[in-house]
Amino acid sequence: MINTVYLSLKKVFNNEVLVDCFFEKELSYLDCKHIAALSALVFVEDKINANKLKTYSDIVARLSLDDFAFALVCLYEMYEDNDIAFPIQRKKEVMLSILQALVDNNNSGFDEYRRRATHAISGAYRFDRNLVKGNGRIWPLYGVWYKDSILAL
Repeated sequence: MINTVYLSLKKVFNNEVLVDCFFEKELSYLDCKHIAALSALVFVEDKINANKLKTYSDIVARLSLDDFAFALVCLYEMYEDNDIAFPIQRKKEVMLSILQALVDNNNSGFDEYRRRATHAISGAYRFDRNLVKGNGRIWPLYGVWYKDSILAL
């Protein structure tokens, strides 16, 4: 399945398939995780496509909040693992493109997406373990915390 997602993403980045068409099919939880991780891989390794940033931004803007954050963490780590410079100017370009894609897709949770994007692209996520609320409960930075099958917000 990973290979199928990878090849499909390559087609999207090569403008053979529209992003809208890519997301038309039913995607499982695991498919979304694969899309998040592999889109970063395709983005970093694609040296030909001039519109790759716009394409990447459009893909990640359509993911759920947790998958979106995971995708940006994968992107940051892809740059780190491959010893590719990720200067502040490039981070700004990526951030602005992603924010524009969120606006274009009429994303209702824009503020939270922006917060998570800033946190991931800056690399600050590496220093976080958990978020501690005023009531002493420990919350994961990414995802939803369940206690006794009750959503704890």
